Amino acid sequence: MKVLRTAAARFGRMAASDPAPGPWWAVLVALGTVLLAPLLVIDVPPLLDYPNHLARALVLARGNHDPVLARFYAPDWKIVPNLGLDLLLPGLLRVLPVHVAGRLFLGLTLLAPVAGVLLFHRATFGRRRFWPILSVLVAANGLFLLGFLNFSLSIGLAFAVAAAWARFREPRPALAATLCMAGSVAVFFCHLWGVLLLNLLILSQEGEALLGEAGPRAVMGAAVRRAPLLLPVLAPPVLLLAWSPLGGAHSAVRWNGSFDKLMLLLAPLLNYSLWLDLVSAALLLGLVGRWLRAGRLRVPPRTTIAFCMLALLFAATPYGAKRAAWLDVRFPVMAGFLLFAGTDPRPSSGRQAAMAATALPLLFVLRTALLALVWAHHASDLRQLRAAIASVPPGARVLVVFASPHLNHAFWHRPGRPWARQVEHLTTTEFHEAALLLIERRAFWPLLFSEESQQPVRVRAPFARLSVGAEAPPDFRALAHDHLDEQDRLHAPYLAHWRRDFDLLLVLDAEALPDPHHFMPGTLSPLDDAGFAALFRIRKP
Repeated sequence: MKVLRTAAARFGRMAASDPAPGPWWAVLVALGTVLLAPLLVIDVPPLLDYPNHLARALVLARGNHDPVLARFYAPDWKIVPNLGLDLLLPGLLRVLPVHVAGRLFLGLTLLAPVAGVLLFHRATFGRRRFWPILSVLVAANGLFLLGFLNFSLSIGLAFAVAAAWARFREPRPALAATLCMAGSVAVFFCHLWGVLLLNLLILSQEGEALLGEAGPRAVMGAAVRRAPLLLPVLAPPVLLLAWSPLGGAHSAVRWNGSFDKLMLLLAPLLNYSLWLDLVSAALLLGLVGRWLRAGRLRVPPRTTIAFCMLALLFAATPYGAKRAAWLDVRFPVMAGFLLFAGTDPRPSSGRQAAMAATALPLLFVLRTALLALVWAHHASDLRQLRAAIASVPPGARVLVVFASPHLNHAFWHRPGRPWARQVEHLTTTEFHEAALLLIERRAFWPLLFSEESQQPVRVRAPFARLSVGAEAPPDFRALAHDHLDEQDRLHAPYLAHWRRDFDLLLVLDAEALPDPHHFMPGTLSPLDDAGFAALFRIRKP
């Protein structure tokens, strides 16, 4: 025990001071390795949008050389603020197996925000610290588990570009403007929300500079002098957005209820166990609050301004608009990374530092172990899906349905349901796994991400009338309806003549079917029922 206490005290003193490069790099590599370890557990992690992104990248990489895929899809490049994956992953797919390349890109999207946080913290505080490394705690956040890969990539790039602004704005303003103008364009092509974060970080730094002026007249004069340098940084994304299809996209604005909005504050830590997420939030915020009360947490004005702006934007932003969803939840995730990038704790004793430096990495390891365990368990669902689609021939047209949580409450709340199929308080995560039909069977399905305002792929005629872009599959019960209801007409119009237009039917969450072998017996012939997935041949009318 004495040896452990001595080691903890030494570790605490090291954590409370500026670490030497050797220990700092050792901690960074160790925690980064833990962060990436779950990617070795399974070849297709259960991230909601990931299989669909991978399928689209495969079309971009190989579609022109594959006569089957070329019948269905064609590249359609345009100015779209959502291209990070489409620009990087197809190149990897040309030289690596599809699921190796996919996981390499997933590793990049996990590490990019952490790298951006490290650069921003160093530029802000001028020292190397262990604290920003602990941003690994929020790297595998709720939005990453939903497969929002371009968003994750853009967060890291936004912090890195803002770090360049912080580093060069005063000593070399022309260099700062040049670097950040190019960086803002790169962030735009990764994700539009990354541009918003970048602008917020830069404007917060400018606001901090103005706060140092004495009197309103001095503030106004400084603002006039500093504003021209902002124009080349802020203007290019605005011009690119005006030229993109997204600028003219329209859809209904949707809002979260008050309770759902409140729960989204947990998004930086949302995982597969709400109890663990609550404990994680309590521990992290408890430590930060204690340091803040004791005056041991350095929070520069730029960070305070940025936090306030994120809070206002979170309150004022709807859940969905312009055919995009999960808009408001992005701001808590940004704030989670900003906590590590824009603050600098100085525990008052080696004992306090040792407690934080031990508890937070252990919490991170525990959360990552749960993630790996859930993903390993998901391998069973993946095997069943692959078994069900093994007989799908190339070029087949496959209709996909699933058990919707909105219509199948008992199924989704039954004891023992697989954890990997749902991220706590966000959504189910399995319904885009049918993209394996394209990736591994070269078959057509109607839900490849091919939205004109968001992705650089179009569906060729005559298959375009069977495709709806970024939507969820319909519930299996819709197949039995003689007429489509309003919801299905909007989101699944291809159901109008599904018996005529499709060859096969794939049911995900097939355990929800009352009797898979006698499901619509006059219309469907069962081919394979593997538990999670069931395949049927459609009898033509």
